[in-house]
Amino acid sequence: MQKSTALETIKSFTPEDILRFEDFLNSPYFNKNSNVIRLFALIKNYSPGYDDPALDKEMLWKELFPRKVYNYGTMKNLIFELKKLAAKFITIDELERNKIEEDEILVRALGKRNIPKFFITKVNEIDKKYKIENLHNLKTDLDDYFNYMFKIKWMKHSYLRSYNPKLAKNEDLQAYTALMTGSFLIYTSMFYNNVTAQSLDINFTPGNNAVISLVETLKIGSTGGILKAMSKYSKSAGKIINLHWLRTKVLMKDATENDFFEFRDEVYKNIYILPELDLKGFLIAIINSASILNSPKINVSKERIDALKLRMKMKLIAHDDGRVYILELLQFFWSAGNLNDFEVIGRLIKDYISKSNDEKKDNVMKCGEMFFSIKEKDFHRALELISIVTPESFMMKVHLRMLKARCLYEIDDYETFLYERDSLNHFLKSSKSLSGKNIHNLKDFFEKVNRMFRLKQNIEGSEYKKLKDEVFSNLNYPVWMKEEIMRMKV
Repeated sequence: MQKSTALETIKSFTPEDILRFEDFLNSPYFNKNSNVIRLFALIKNYSPGYDDPALDKEMLWKELFPRKVYNYGTMKNLIFELKKLAAKFITIDELERNKIEEDEILVRALGKRNIPKFFITKVNEIDKKYKIENLHNLKTDLDDYFNYMFKIKWMKHSYLRSYNPKLAKNEDLQAYTALMTGSFLIYTSMFYNNVTAQSLDINFTPGNNAVISLVETLKIGSTGGILKAMSKYSKSAGKIINLHWLRTKVLMKDATENDFFEFRDEVYKNIYILPELDLKGFLIAIINSASILNSPKINVSKERIDALKLRMKMKLIAHDDGRVYILELLQFFWSAGNLNDFEVIGRLIKDYISKSNDEKKDNVMKCGEMFFSIKEKDFHRALELISIVTPESFMMKVHLRMLKARCLYEIDDYETFLYERDSLNHFLKSSKSLSGKNIHNLKDFFEKVNRMFRLKQNIEGSEYKKLKDEVFSNLNYPVWMKEEIMRMKV
């Protein structure tokens, strides 16, 4: 049974989920098969790993039916039934977590069953409960909010027009059309962000993508009228839709640094009107847009760490399931290293990584130790750790090569650096997924370190000035590189 989707699903259950799932299985409304209850009672004994040989189908059969010959078909059906019930449990659990979706389903059902008094009471309750001005208190996404509230307001207006036209108010018509338009623009912005983010780190060309064509069409026209109408419906809604449009604009091909700064500043200005999940999404969009623009006037590492610090302050590191994925946190190590901000690496390790039971934990902890060795200027120890860390992705290989180049410069090992530089082309040829931007940045980094080595050996005024001007005119070069250049004596 170890490879079954039923067990795969059960593995995702928390201890609380297991207790609730048992209650669910024991409810005759959902399950009348006592053998499924007995099967789960056996399986749960092997949590959380669920890797014991006793979970073999035939072994489980012996526990369930000790006096019967193993029947493959019966056992298969029991496992299939357990999988269906686990899926039903997850569905109901998810629905109960998303109250606005649950309310939308109830309103639709009340309308279909023509229960007018309950219908009107419920939609009025929803109007008070989900006021758009209080969105920051909602535990839901903005896309969910606009989508479900549009449908609720629409159903309300449509039902009342049939039941009692006098009760069908024009303000509900205005509301659901505004919410529908807002929902459309939010989804457009989200999907545009997804397409552009896909092409950020890997060699992916969007081509004739429908959402890109749509956004370009919207840009040719004017969104001003839409944003004005949204603000008239609700100032908060207007600010939210404006944020989504600014996010879309900053990801366009002709976006400028001013577009980025306008978007970033509006996000930070409006952090307290956004639900937590959407704030997290906007902070990630700041990082993505800064990376895509690749401008010397935008310090990508600083933008990433500033966004991270706000997420830590507002407890927005965990995912919807409450888990922290430490490989995602690892990406912040590289940016913090560029800024020499070792404190933030320490906080990530102390508050999140050290408490994780992720199987990648030890590897990530080695990366943390590597940065602390650099902080203490123990570059030989850092090089030793670089050699034993297991790269979890191709981008991690890139960052480790850059860190190795830094350490080799610090210990003045030019010969080994030249070997690393010569092997770079072979390394880049081995990956077809690395974007052109990342290839250029990696080559440029090694070229700058090589020039620093040569200046260290033989300082020369004009070459020093040229290198200094190049490095200091681009905010994205690491702090250590700028400090080393300033320490050189001409």
